[in-house]
Amino acid sequence: GYSRSALKPRQLAHVYSEINILNALNAARHPGVVTLLASFDTSEFVYLVFEACMRGDLYQLLLKEKGRLDEQYLGRV
Repeated sequence: GYSRSALKPRQLAHVYSEINILNALNAARHPGVVTLLASFDTSEFVYLVFEACMRGDLYQLLLKEKGRLDEQYLGRV
């Protein structure tokens, strides 16, 4: 979740832009993009709910592979 009080207006606009982009990619069933399952607002936070990524995230994968991913590797993921 994103704390509204911790974000500047421009940053909050980027969060909503991210939600719109992820919704468009989900609708197109774009491969390789984590599915945004839901998003909702409260007076204090904006929440994004993603599918579980049981094998970790891209950052951790890049650290493990020392920043190098070739097409053959990506085909196995």
